[in-house]
Amino acid sequence: MGRKRKIITGWRLIVLTLCAIAGFNVYDSRVINAAPLRGFYPASTSYVLSSWDFPRAWRSLLRNDAVIRMRKDWPRPYAPLELAARKKTGIRPTPSRWQLWMGKRIVFAESDEGFGITAYPGSLLRWADWVRNFAGAKPGNDGILQLGDTYYAWREGYLIASPARAYVVAAITTTDAPSPNSDNTALLTVQWMGQHPGFFHLRPGAGLPITGEVEFDARDGQRPLTLPQAWPKTPIASVTTRNSEDFAQLWRLASGWFDGSETLSELRHRAETLAKIWNVRALRPEWDTGADHVAIALFDVDTRGGIPLAEAALAMRYAEAAPQTSPFDGVLDASHVLPYEWN
Repeated sequence: MGRKRKIITGWRLIVLTLCAIAGFNVYDSRVINAAPLRGFYPASTSYVLSSWDFPRAWRSLLRNDAVIRMRKDWPRPYAPLELAARKKTGIRPTPSRWQLWMGKRIVFAESDEGFGITAYPGSLLRWADWVRNFAGAKPGNDGILQLGDTYYAWREGYLIASPARAYVVAAITTTDAPSPNSDNTALLTVQWMGQHPGFFHLRPGAGLPITGEVEFDARDGQRPLTLPQAWPKTPIASVTTRNSEDFAQLWRLASGWFDGSETLSELRHRAETLAKIWNVRALRPEWDTGADHVAIALFDVDTRGGIPLAEAALAMRYAEAAPQTSPFDGVLDASHVLPYEWN
C-alpha cells in the first residue's frame, strides 16, 4: 500500500507564508515607489502640505532633537488627529501602517470647499476597495463613494478623500489647480497661494532646517547682503532685507498668519501690552535713512518666567557714513535701556 504524502504541512506552510508576504512587499513597494508626487485638489486651494515619503518624514520628526525636546512639554502634539483616525479605522496610526495602507506620496490641502488629501495607496487598500465595490458599494454618477462620513474617489490611480463632498467633486474635475512645489529630498513641503505665494521645505537634520521662498516686491541693491554672516552665533531664525519697508512687507504678511493662530496672537498681544507698560515710543521719521541692508535674528526664547522673553538682535548697514546718533535714541526710557556702543 502506497504511503500518503502531505503536500503542505508544518514548516512548509510557514516558508510559503513568509515567501508570499515577501513577494507582496516587493510588489507593493514597486507600486508605491513608482508614483510621482501629484496633488488633486480644488482650484481654490490656499494651503498645501506634501511629502514624497510621509512615513519617513513621520519617523524623522519623532527622532529629531528639536521635536524630542518639545515633546517633554507637549508629549502628544498630534493626539486629536490620532484619536480621530482610530475612531474612523479602529487602527492606531503608525508610520508603518500608514505606508501599508496609504503609501508614501501624500498631499494635504485646504480650500474653500474644505479639507482633503491625495494619496497613492498600496495594493492592500486598492484590493479592499475592490472587495467593497464587489459587495455592492457602488459610486454615484459622479464617481464618488462614501465610507462613513468620508467621501472619496479615484483619479489617475490616486485616492482623493475628504469629509466634504464638494472638495472631492472639485478635486476630480479641476484642471487649473496650482501644482505642489515638490522636492524629494525634503521631509515635508508647506505651500501657500494668494497675494504673496510661497513655500518652505522642512529638511532632515538637527534642529529642523527650513528653506523656502516668499514672493513679494523688494528693492534690489548694488552691494551683496553680508549681515547674515555677521551674527556672533547661529540664530534660530533670521530675516534679511534691503530696507525697513521690505521688512515691513514681510511683517504684514506674517501678521496675517498670526491672526489665524491663537498662540501667536496671544504672544503679539502680550508684546503690545509690554510696549505700553514700558512706554515704548515710535521711531522718528526716516530713522533708517541711508541703510542699504537691514537684518534681524532670533537667538533664543526664555520660557522660565510667566512671559516668553526673546533674545533677538537687529543690525543695519549703511551705504555711506552712519548717522552720528543711534536711530533708537528716545524710543525707550533710560531706565529700560542697557549700555551699548554705537557705531
